[in-house]
Amino acid sequence: MLIQMPSKREEPFACPIGVTLWEEYRRRNPDGLKVPPVDLMDCTDPELMPYAEHVDSCDDCNEV
Repeated sequence: MLIQMPSKREEPFACPIGVTLWEEYRRRNPDGLKVPPVDLMDCTDPELMPYAEHVDSCDDCNEV
């Protein structure tokens, strides 16, 4: 599965958990972010927190 990241090319998520959490966020928030944020340090959206917490601690998500 390819998700368009805010860069010049598309890159796959490296982790199926990250993919699932992002897809759940998008289902709950169809008018929310369209692409995963690059910098999660300033994340204040409570709906995005499960995704942000996972990405923050997942080596596979951070290698992309």
